[in-house]
Amino acid sequence: MIHYSNPFTICTSSFAPGIREHMEKSLTQKLSPPQPKPAKPASILLEAEKIVNGERRSDYGPSESFGKMAQVYNELWGGNLTGKDFVRMLMIVKLVRESFKHKRDNLTDLAGYTELLNRLEDENV
Repeated sequence: MIHYSNPFTICTSSFAPGIREHMEKSLTQKLSPPQPKPAKPASILLEAEKIVNGERRSDYGPSESFGKMAQVYNELWGGNLTGKDFVRMLMIVKLVRESFKHKRDNLTDLAGYTELLNRLEDENV
């Protein structure tokens, strides 16, 4: 009598190369304990605040950069947008995306753009 230590040896020995490895990997993944999901911040407002005052600001510059974006738009297409208008357009993008499909990112970005618009209003830029 032959003793097989691996149950796949019998049932996969005649399969095409690679099938056995695929089946073993699939079974191992199914038997592995589920990985915990990364914790989300408690509030999208806190997350937006962190983004606006942290990584995005250092990556893209201060809220005044929206005025530069509007300037480029105006020069290319003959518009008369302000930095505030440009932020409002980005808010519209997030609202339309959210109306199509809910994503936390849409709401977080919308909160961030709201804060940036408020800064521009306060600075009267």
